[in-house]
Amino acid sequence: MTDLPDAVPHSKKQLTVKDEKKQEESITSHYGGGIDIVKNDNGTCILKEHLTSAGMEGMTALSMFKCGQTKMEKAYDVQMNKVLKKLGKK
Repeated sequence: MTDLPDAVPHSKKQLTVKDEKKQEESITSHYGGGIDIVKNDNGTCILKEHLTSAGMEGMTALSMFKCGQTKMEKAYDVQMNKVLKKLGKK
C-alpha cells in the first residue's frame, strides 16, 4: 500500500573528553624537549613542538608530513601477499 519506510541509521558511540584524550594518547609518541609526534591512520604524522623552551610560553608549532601507509594501503599489501602466496610466487 505504501512504500517501505527509510531504514534507521546505526547509532555511533559518542566519545567523552576522557575517551578522546585516551585515544589521542595511544597514537602519540613523546620525545624530549617538548616534541610530540601523532601518527594518524591516513599515513600522515603531526609534529607538535612546544615553544616554551624557545621563550614563547603557551605556543605550539605544528608540522604535518607523510610517515607511512594508510589503512587502505596496508590492507592492500596484506591481500596481495595472500594472493601471491596462493599462486606460489612467494
